[in-house]
Formats: sequence, C-alpha cells, structure tokens
Amino acid sequence: MVVNAQEWLYENYSMKNKKNFTKLDISRQNLEGKLDLRDFENLEELNCSNNPLLKSLDVSRLRKLEKLNIVDTNINVCGKHLVNVPLKELNGRSFSENYRKLWLEKTLEEGVLTANRKLTSRLQLELSNLLKKQAEVASATNKSIIKIQEKELEEIKRALRGSLGNEMIQNLCQIKDELTKLKIQDGQSTEEFSDIGQIDFRNFIS
Repeated sequence: MVVNAQEWLYENYSMKNKKNFTKLDISRQNLEGKLDLRDFENLEELNCSNNPLLKSLDVSRLRKLEKLNIVDTNINVCGKHLVNVPLKELNGRSFSENYRKLWLEKTLEEGVLTANRKLTSRLQLELSNLLKKQAEVASATNKSIIKIQEKELEEIKRALRGSLGNEMIQNLCQIKDELTKLKIQDGQSTEEFSDIGQIDFRNFIS
C-alpha cells in the first residue's frame, strides 16, 4: 500500500524529538510524494532507498548529513536542497570533490535558467556579470582588489534584487563561490564547462 511520505513520517516519528535523531532509515516503506526533513537537523545518516514513488527530498538544513542513500527513488540529487549538505557518501559510494563539482555545475545551470525566466534581457546580462564577478572575488588574493570587487558585486546584486529576491541571489553566489574555489584547487579554469547542459549527475552515482 502506497502512503504519503510526510504523513507517514508524522505518524511514525515524534516531531518533539526530531532533533535527537542522528540516523534515520525509512527504506522500503512504499512512500510517495514529497518529504521535508529540514527539522531533523542533527541527522548524520539517512536511508530513503527503495521508495520508487518518492519524488522530492528537502534536507537543506541538515548541515551534519554525511551519508545519504536514495537508490530506487525518483529523487533528483541535482536540486538546490542538497547544496549545503556536507555529504561524504551517496548511495554507498564516496562523494568526492569531483562529484561535487559536477553537481554544483548542474545546480548552477538550473538556478540560472530559473532566474533568467524572471529577468529582462538587460538583467540577464547583469546576472551573467554577477557570476563572473563572484568568481573574480573567490579567486582574488589581493585584499584591496577584493574590497573593490565586493563593492561592484553588491551594486550588481542591488540591480537584481527586485526581480530575483535576496535568497536566490545569495544561493547562486554561494554555489559559484564554492565551485570556483574547488576548480582553483584542481588548477582548472574558473569558467563554466561548455557542455554543462549534457551533465546528468545521476550517471556518476548510480
């Protein structure tokens, strides 16, 4: 019998004690729909596997989550909800920096596409400038230059804030910042991969 994922969670786990859980195994429960686990903020391990009708998982506040298993679900791991999660293991495999870079590339692409739908052509150009400027700030070493670039970055953010809102802008900048720093560590160019649209992160973790 298929059951609503969120309702099942409320029925089987005390919401009063949700912050006490460090491990959660909800595999093979015939769960469907969306599941919000943001309030289980001390989770370190989560197993949602073998719930093929489970479509969405929000763990965006789980800053301690290191192991996640979503084998045989319909969850897309490229979504924004996993960006801040410090995963070390996904579906039983090591979640290396290489995987994270691919994941961040895909997430950034999705975020830009979403943002551009809300923007005029002029503001789309401003968004492109924002991400380039964020990469410059992330890669700069001279404090005086960084201060100038950060001021320019804030000016671009102000131009975009009315259309995108502060949260979306901050999320895009945060992703770009981490991605740039990871590439610098590997000696790569900080420019986006030209074939980013072809990346399906699930191919790397199945």
